[in-house]
Amino acid sequence: MEDQVSDNQYKKVQDDVKTLHHEYHAVLNDVKSLNAGQSALQSNVDAICGNMEKISQSVEEMMKQLQVISEEHQKMAVENMLHKNSGLFSAALKKSVRKLAVGTVSAAMLLGEFSAEKLACAREGLEDIVAEASYNNKIRKQGSKSDA
Repeated sequence: MEDQVSDNQYKKVQDDVKTLHHEYHAVLNDVKSLNAGQSALQSNVDAICGNMEKISQSVEEMMKQLQVISEEHQKMAVENMLHKNSGLFSAALKKSVRKLAVGTVSAAMLLGEFSAEKLACAREGLEDIVAEASYNNKIRKQGSKSDA
Protein backbone atom coordinates (compact mmCIF):
# COMPACT_ATOMS: atom_id res chain seq x y z
CA MET A 1 0.00 0.00 0.00
CA GLU A 2 2.81 2.37 0.88
CA ASP A 3 4.43 1.61 -2.45
CA GLN A 4 1.25 2.67 -4.25
CA VAL A 5 0.99 5.85 -2.24
CA SER A 6 4.58 6.75 -2.82
CA ASP A 7 4.27 5.82 -6.53
CA ASN A 8 1.18 8.02 -6.82
CA GLN A 9 2.96 10.83 -4.99
CA TYR A 10 6.00 10.39 -7.20
CA LYS A 11 3.89 10.57 -10.37
CA LYS A 12 2.08 13.65 -9.07
CA VAL A 13 5.41 15.34 -8.30
CA GLN A 14 6.67 14.37 -11.76
CA ASP A 15 3.55 15.84 -13.37
CA ASP A 16 3.94 18.99 -11.30
CA VAL A 17 7.58 19.33 -12.38
CA LYS A 18 6.61 18.86 -16.02
CA THR A 19 3.89 21.49 -15.68
CA LEU A 20 6.30 23.91 -14.03
CA HIS A 21 8.89 23.20 -16.71
CA HIS A 22 6.33 23.91 -19.45
CA GLU A 23 5.16 27.10 -17.74
CA TYR A 24 8.77 28.21 -17.27
CA HIS A 25 9.39 27.85 -21.02
CA ALA A 26 6.18 29.73 -21.80
CA VAL A 27 7.27 32.60 -19.54
CA LEU A 28 10.75 32.51 -21.03
CA ASN A 29 9.27 32.79 -24.53
CA ASP A 30 7.11 35.71 -23.38
CA VAL A 31 10.19 37.46 -22.01
CA LYS A 32 12.04 36.90 -25.28
CA SER A 33 9.03 38.26 -27.16
CA LEU A 34 8.91 41.33 -24.92
CA ASN A 35 12.64 41.92 -25.42
CA ALA A 36 12.23 41.70 -29.18
CA GLY A 37 9.27 44.10 -29.02
CA GLN A 38 11.26 46.50 -26.87
CA SER A 39 14.10 46.40 -29.35
CA ALA A 40 11.74 47.11 -32.24
CA LEU A 41 10.12 49.91 -30.27
CA GLN A 42 13.52 51.45 -29.53
CA SER A 43 14.41 51.28 -33.23
CA ASN A 44 11.18 53.05 -34.13
CA VAL A 45 11.72 55.69 -31.46
CA ASP A 46 15.24 56.25 -32.78
CA ALA A 47 13.86 56.61 -36.31
CA ILE A 48 11.23 59.09 -35.12
CA CYS A 49 13.90 61.11 -33.30
CA GLY A 50 16.00 61.12 -36.45
CA ASN A 51 13.05 62.33 -38.48
CA MET A 52 12.27 65.05 -35.96
CA GLU A 53 15.89 66.17 -36.09
CA LYS A 54 15.65 66.42 -39.88
CA ILE A 55 12.43 68.40 -39.55
CA SER A 56 14.15 70.75 -37.11
CA GLN A 57 17.06 71.23 -39.50
CA SER A 58 14.66 71.92 -42.36
CA VAL A 59 12.81 74.49 -40.29
CA GLU A 60 16.10 76.19 -39.44
CA GLU A 61 17.04 76.28 -43.12
CA MET A 62 13.66 77.74 -44.05
CA MET A 63 13.97 80.37 -41.33
CA LYS A 64 17.38 81.34 -42.68
CA GLN A 65 15.92 81.61 -46.18
CA LEU A 66 13.06 83.73 -44.87
CA GLN A 67 15.58 85.98 -43.14
CA VAL A 68 17.52 86.41 -46.40
CA ILE A 69 14.29 87.20 -48.27
CA SER A 70 13.29 89.69 -45.60
CA GLU A 71 16.68 91.41 -45.74
CA GLU A 72 16.52 91.58 -49.55
CA HIS A 73 13.07 93.14 -49.41
CA GLN A 74 14.20 95.65 -46.81
CA LYS A 75 17.12 96.64 -49.04
CA MET A 76 14.77 96.99 -52.01
CA ALA A 77 12.43 99.16 -49.96
CA VAL A 78 15.28 101.47 -48.88
CA GLU A 79 16.59 101.71 -52.45
CA ASN A 80 13.11 102.50 -53.74
CA MET A 81 12.67 105.16 -51.08
CA LEU A 82 15.95 106.82 -52.02
CA HIS A 83 15.48 106.71 -55.78
CA LYS A 84 11.79 107.24 -56.36
CA ASN A 85 9.14 109.65 -55.29
CA SER A 86 6.65 108.81 -52.57
CA GLY A 87 3.86 107.61 -54.93
CA LEU A 88 6.12 105.15 -56.68
CA PHE A 89 7.71 104.22 -53.38
CA SER A 90 4.30 103.34 -51.95
CA ALA A 91 3.51 101.02 -54.88
CA ALA A 92 6.97 99.42 -54.74
CA LEU A 93 6.70 98.96 -51.00
CA LYS A 94 3.31 97.26 -51.39
CA LYS A 95 4.79 95.01 -54.05
CA SER A 96 7.79 94.17 -51.81
CA VAL A 97 5.59 93.50 -48.81
CA ARG A 98 3.33 91.32 -50.95
CA LYS A 99 6.33 89.31 -52.23
CA LEU A 100 7.57 88.89 -48.66
CA ALA A 101 4.12 87.75 -47.52
CA VAL A 102 3.81 85.29 -50.42
CA GLY A 103 7.31 83.92 -49.68
CA THR A 104 6.50 83.56 -46.00
CA VAL A 105 3.21 81.77 -46.61
CA SER A 106 4.83 79.55 -49.22
CA ALA A 107 7.60 78.56 -46.81
CA ALA A 108 5.05 77.89 -44.07
CA MET A 109 3.05 75.68 -46.43
CA LEU A 110 6.19 73.73 -47.37
CA LEU A 111 7.01 73.28 -43.71
CA GLY A 112 3.46 72.07 -43.04
CA GLU A 113 3.58 69.56 -45.87
CA PHE A 114 7.01 68.31 -44.81
CA SER A 115 5.95 68.01 -41.17
CA ALA A 116 2.72 66.22 -42.10
CA GLU A 117 4.66 63.72 -44.19
CA LYS A 118 7.16 62.98 -41.43
CA LEU A 119 4.45 62.72 -38.80
CA ALA A 120 2.49 60.34 -41.04
CA CYS A 121 5.58 58.14 -41.28
CA ALA A 122 6.01 58.24 -37.51
CA ARG A 123 2.32 57.40 -37.03
CA GLU A 124 2.61 54.43 -39.37
CA GLY A 125 5.60 53.19 -37.38
CA LEU A 126 3.69 53.46 -34.13
CA GLU A 127 0.65 51.75 -35.65
CA ASP A 128 2.91 48.91 -36.78
CA ILE A 129 4.23 48.58 -33.23
CA VAL A 130 0.72 48.44 -31.78
CA ALA A 131 -0.38 45.89 -34.39
CA GLU A 132 2.67 43.72 -33.73
CA ALA A 133 2.16 43.87 -29.96
CA SER A 134 -1.51 42.98 -30.40
CA TYR A 135 -0.58 40.06 -32.63
CA ASN A 136 2.02 38.83 -30.11
CA ASN A 137 -0.52 39.00 -27.29
CA LYS A 138 -3.08 37.11 -29.36
CA ILE A 139 -0.54 34.38 -30.18
CA ARG A 140 0.50 34.19 -26.52
CA LYS A 141 -3.13 33.85 -25.38
CA GLN A 142 -3.82 31.17 -27.97
CA GLY A 143 -0.70 29.32 -26.88
CA SER A 144 -1.70 29.39 -23.23
CA LYS A 145 -5.26 28.20 -24.07
CA SER A 146 -3.96 25.26 -26.08
CA ASP A 147 -1.56 24.35 -23.26
CA ALA A 148 -4.39 24.18 -20.70
